[in-house]
Amino acid sequence: MNILAPLLVLAAVTAAAQPAPAGVEQQVVAALGAEVRSRLGAQASVTVERVQVSLREGASGTLAILPAPQAQLGVPLAFVVIGTGAKGRPVQVGRGTAQVTVRVAHAQAARLLTRGTVLAASDLVEVVGDPGQVPLRKLPTVRDLVGGTLRRDMAAGGVVTHQTATLPPAVRAGDTVQAVASVGSVQVTAELTVMDNGAEGAIVRVVNRDSHRELRARVVRAGVVEVMHD
Repeated sequence: MNILAPLLVLAAVTAAAQPAPAGVEQQVVAALGAEVRSRLGAQASVTVERVQVSLREGASGTLAILPAPQAQLGVPLAFVVIGTGAKGRPVQVGRGTAQVTVRVAHAQAARLLTRGTVLAASDLVEVVGDPGQVPLRKLPTVRDLVGGTLRRDMAAGGVVTHQTATLPPAVRAGDTVQAVASVGSVQVTAELTVMDNGAEGAIVRVVNRDSHRELRARVVRAGVVEVMHD
């Protein structure tokens, strides 16, 4: 659903807004559950309750859900409903809130940990359950966090998120990595040298050792980056 964001033509839901019929509400529940699962991971168990949604009069067809940019679990989750406009472009046709509860694997502090702690496996506990009030994004596991650093103090049982800890670098300055670049329908690979430390998903500088040309790349996983085109 995130890929729709830059395409949206957000039309205001004005005076003609009305409560959604039962069938449409079920569609919204299914779409919201799928959207949450896509952000947290396929293994997440998602329950959507207490749905309140209003749609513009005449809204019909397939509907999609776009959660608010700063959406969090553990509190009523606000979202907009996206449908198809007169010119076939996605437009906002409604809005609503829902209580979303999840069960998903996540990491908790095993004891009181202080800011700046470099995390070891013994500092963390892997739990499958409701993480409570956390941002709507994939939660790091113990494996992801080992070698990372806490950004702030954490009490025992506190859920460790991307906001409370930095992940360990998947690549480090000076490493030789496999770089993947897509040129049309062709995928090209090469060995490049990384100039920055970076966790998965980070943007780092890479350089071709022969030409000394500097490029930008996104870290895919340890030892692998994807070259970005300007």
